[in-house]
Amino acid sequence: MLAAAVFLISPYVTGSQPLQVQQNPLGTLIPQDETLPSFFVEMGGESFYKYGLDSKKGILGLSAIMIDAGGNISPRLSFFSAFHFDSSPWQDLINHPMGERESEPQLELAVEEFFMNWLAIPEILTVSAGRRFSRISYANQLHLSDFQFNMKPRVFTEYFGENHGLALDGIRLKYHPQIGAVQASLQGEAAKGGYASEQLVLTAILDLGWQRGSFDFGWRAFGYFDHQENNHPLMKYLPADKDLSFLQQGLDLNAWGAGLNIVWAPMEAPRAFFQAEWFNRSFSDQNLKGGYAMAEWVHSPMISSIYMVQQLQIPDFSPTQMNTLTEKALTLGISVKPIESHRINFEYSQFSNSSFYNKMLLAKWSFMVNL
Repeated sequence: MLAAAVFLISPYVTGSQPLQVQQNPLGTLIPQDETLPSFFVEMGGESFYKYGLDSKKGILGLSAIMIDAGGNISPRLSFFSAFHFDSSPWQDLINHPMGERESEPQLELAVEEFFMNWLAIPEILTVSAGRRFSRISYANQLHLSDFQFNMKPRVFTEYFGENHGLALDGIRLKYHPQIGAVQASLQGEAAKGGYASEQLVLTAILDLGWQRGSFDFGWRAFGYFDHQENNHPLMKYLPADKDLSFLQQGLDLNAWGAGLNIVWAPMEAPRAFFQAEWFNRSFSDQNLKGGYAMAEWVHSPMISSIYMVQQLQIPDFSPTQMNTLTEKALTLGISVKPIESHRINFEYSQFSNSSFYNKMLLAKWSFMVNL
């Protein structure tokens, strides 16, 4: 991803360079000791308030406690880890937004990422091993606390079955030569994991970026190979007695898509960011399409406006066949950083043609401090 895009949306710098400067989810740069080895530890937390406009009921609670750690072991070897203690009320909200609290408050540990980066050939080839968010999309590779919005786009929840991001346990190769003014990379991931799958998952990713004046442009395309018959996330829409033999068997190209981002950053503020991604997800012999477009306008270092539209197709089973239902969603919000390393997001979301979501107001306070 381009440097300006990384500054806007990425929590840390990875890829062809060691982790020399760390950036927490709230945009604060944390300089690291240039001597090696060098390490950092961050700790943070999130709390939320959700109000259902249809139910006229609200819920206040802790979202998560977060611990990130990483650093440079040598000029060519680095690591990063992210641990979240997620609260059950927050999990209920993102998995069952129309319902009320369904479980007693408790914290559950989630190892979101834990991986090593090795610069096998400096400036050309990077090898990563461990658990890492898949790079199939710009938004997927971010933690929820890093994303501009309080919840990831619905295509991840519905098409890949992950609320925080599609985390894969395995090996990633990134070939990233400099080609003139174009920053290019070809990446491949081979892993077990995905949506709790114990079978092999493969991805192929092409990433291109270039800069012109005050604009940075990025484009990404991907292919995703998995097993439909092994806990496909869209199985949750199947009738209880549905025969699973109609699903495609074996490893196959069951998802593909592309993304675009544009950053306009003539100065610290104002600046603008636009991002859109489109996905095709195969389920049996049906191709379901979904995507989102989002925009952020940074008014000042303290305040930005955010806007996101989403549309996706999900299965709608009749007694005799599988139809598709198109859902749309709109989210409007304001992000405020009252003091350094603290952020508050206020959002309004509405959904159409859905039996799962309803209109809601959602606020979330996040903070991250360097230890």
